[in-house]
Amino acid sequence: MARVRLRLGVPLLVVLACAGPGVARAAPPSSTGAPPGEAVGWATNRAADLTGEARRLTAAGQPEEALVRLREALAMDATYAPAYLELAAAREANGDLREAEQVLSMALERLPDLAEAHERRANLRSRRGDLGGAAADLERALADRPLDFALHERVVGAWIRARMPPRALAAARRWRAATEGAEDPAASRRATVHAAALARLVDHADPVGWSEGRGGVRGLLARAARDPRPPGPISPRTSR
Repeated sequence: MARVRLRLGVPLLVVLACAGPGVARAAPPSSTGAPPGEAVGWATNRAADLTGEARRLTAAGQPEEALVRLREALAMDATYAPAYLELAAAREANGDLREAEQVLSMALERLPDLAEAHERRANLRSRRGDLGGAAADLERALADRPLDFALHERVVGAWIRARMPPRALAAARRWRAATEGAEDPAASRRATVHAAALARLVDHADPVGWSEGRGGVRGLLARAARDPRPPGPISPRTSR
């Protein structure tokens, strides 16, 4: 079946740009709806119903109708996170990566702490080559999940791919600090190894160290795994 390409179009962009947080007076919900224990306004309930209907329409192969429901949901409550996430997912599935990123950016203007939107936008930015932007988004998502060690490792890897060793080292040190006192020796070991390897790289201040021809980060990680102690002072004679 041929893929149907749907554009956001002027009407939906107008809704997203003009609708403000005051459309619904309920507290801004999380990516799964309103926070537990908090009252949900009528507009937010209606936005939830419309978003659920949009999911069912998408599953039934009716993407145009689903788009209408999502437009209505955001018109009812411009702070309803699941509607933004559903719309961004639909755009990504349809191959409209820039539109998906635009939807997530609009969501984050209203819900700056929405970690899932930061993670999804990081994936989109990485796919189009904005590696620094992707790393920054993952780091922002980490603020909401400081004990997510897998996400810590993703942040370090993202800064490495963006070729920003000082940022990678800072992220690795935060990861190592987060593992202190945690009952996860494997995560602690990995964090220590990454921090030691990146400290060596940054202390040498050698951009060629990023080259696979010189062993690169992989070589440094292998050496740090054997000896994860922080590097000593660099010799002025040998630079080693």
